[in-house]
Amino acid sequence: MVALPRIAWTTWPRRMVVEWLVASVLATLLALALLFSGASARLDNVAYDAALRAMPRAADPRILIVTIDERSLAELGAWPWSRRTHAALVDRLTAAGARSVAYDVLFVEPSSEPGADADLGRAIAASGRVCLPVLIEAPGLNGADFRLTPPIAPLSQAAAGLGHVDLDYDPDGLSRRAALSETAGGRAIPHLMRCALSPTKPPLPTSGTLERTDTALIPYGGGPGRFPSVSAASVVRGETPDAFLSDRLILVGATAAGLHDRHSTPVSTRNEAMSGIEVQANLLEGLLSGRFIRPAAIGVSVAVTLALIWTFLGSLLISPPRYNLILGFSVVAVAIGISAATLLVARVWLPPAPTVLTLLVVFPLWGWRRLEAASAYMVEELERFAGEPDVLTPEGHAIAGGDVLERQIGLMHHAVQRARDLRTYAAAASKQREQMVELLSHDIRSPQSSILALLETPGVPPEPARRIASYARRTLDLADNFVSLAKAESGSMSLEVVNLSDLVTEALDDIWPLANRAGVHLTSVGAEDEYLVSGDRSLLARALTNLLDNAIKFSPAAGRVMATLQTAHLGEGLAIELRVTDQGPGVDPDLRPGLFQRFERAGGSKARGIGLGLTLVAEVARRHGGSVVCADSSPGATFVLTLPLKAWAGNPR
Repeated sequence: MVALPRIAWTTWPRRMVVEWLVASVLATLLALALLFSGASARLDNVAYDAALRAMPRAADPRILIVTIDERSLAELGAWPWSRRTHAALVDRLTAAGARSVAYDVLFVEPSSEPGADADLGRAIAASGRVCLPVLIEAPGLNGADFRLTPPIAPLSQAAAGLGHVDLDYDPDGLSRRAALSETAGGRAIPHLMRCALSPTKPPLPTSGTLERTDTALIPYGGGPGRFPSVSAASVVRGETPDAFLSDRLILVGATAAGLHDRHSTPVSTRNEAMSGIEVQANLLEGLLSGRFIRPAAIGVSVAVTLALIWTFLGSLLISPPRYNLILGFSVVAVAIGISAATLLVARVWLPPAPTVLTLLVVFPLWGWRRLEAASAYMVEELERFAGEPDVLTPEGHAIAGGDVLERQIGLMHHAVQRARDLRTYAAAASKQREQMVELLSHDIRSPQSSILALLETPGVPPEPARRIASYARRTLDLADNFVSLAKAESGSMSLEVVNLSDLVTEALDDIWPLANRAGVHLTSVGAEDEYLVSGDRSLLARALTNLLDNAIKFSPAAGRVMATLQTAHLGEGLAIELRVTDQGPGVDPDLRPGLFQRFERAGGSKARGIGLGLTLVAEVARRHGGSVVCADSSPGATFVLTLPLKAWAGNPR
């Protein structure tokens, strides 16, 4: 299998780099537009609602709702009640020891019942802990920005505090947030729930522009019915024990059908709304616990969003497409996870939608542009390939025009057909090459063998016979190296697992007669261990013989050639290293690169490297995934052959 090269960002066409920069700028602008315009608010609200529903919690036991429900209307009278009925309820709560009472009923018009308003005022004043709501209408009358109507004078004067009960609504109609204060003309109106927790009655604004300040997301802990409640009728009739009311924050509000305000909230089901008094209870719970949810500062949202987007954009330059897809989904998951984590831990809402939407837009567009660039590059290269001459089509070939797809198909068809033709031609050429190598080998070896045979007949002068025999053997050796080199370069190797120690021992035995004639001693170190390599036995044996022959050839009489086997490292794997050391004249460092080139001398008449011997060694090493170098050795030279080790049984050296 052929491994395809991975294209790094440094090899990208300039056009793709420019497009990446443009995509990065557009992605950044899109994310900023979504953050500042709020265009993704609906999607953010979906995520926010899901996070709230996934984190239910028990209601704060300090809060109790007194409901004006159907039973209260049936037993205490139809609505509107007499102010004396309200007074009776306030008196009962005061006597039971309620901590505070937020009475969410508007008393902005006088009662038609004589003395009833005064009675309710006396009950509220006696309690000293009742907070009443004010009515805010925007816009006001005659072009005014707002109109504020407090409870009638006897009641507003007697109340411990006044506050507004307005809620905000998002575009989808859900009530998710509330302004804890409303300000105009330098005066602020606190929310009724803030007043219930800490009763206050500041001067009310009368003019100016009304602004909602200190807005917070209501920390809903669950759906309707989560807070404990008791019917107002039960309280007025004394059926509710004082212990159940004592030291509690009491919220009085309407829940009877057709009487109370109904709100859709993030925790409401499709057919279930929450009464206004329950919404206020959730708001009060947030004030009590400090668990208010605050929107993240815009700077924080921008920083987190752009960090996630730029991380993904950076990966487009350095990662393959399949990793980009995984990273894209991961960034989306991280954005949602960060929002959920900050909401749960820090009570801060960090909107994930700008990140998600930006990635959903950028990734498909970038994929399309990348495919477009790849297609254009492929067509360009195929056209260039079609126009280049080769041995089969010296004049090249031109593809006729047509639509884009037809032209691409034509170019690909031509390239495939041309590759097939070249493969067929290469196979025929390889076969002819093998036949030529066999023929040349036979034609070279046969005469030389005959010469050696003739030299052994009586009557041939010894000195000329010796010299002629030396030339004949050299020619035979050249023919053997030529055949082996051709085999190594052709790729036709027969791989098997061989013990390199055995091959070294065999090579030493084969080369011993030559060493004996030259008066050179052969020694080995480490050949007793087993070093298993995967390779072609005949090529490896020939390479080892060439190294030993080269060392003997350039060693002085009575010199020594040592073959040492030891483990080494090749890349990240373990390797076997064969070091062949002689005591010859050595090799100049500047001339060593020429040693492994065919028919090259490395200097001097006695220079190493002439012929094909070391060239064969270098080619065999390369084909087996190893290397061969000439290392320093004084005196003499050391050739180091390194091969990947398949297995080794021995002691480390």
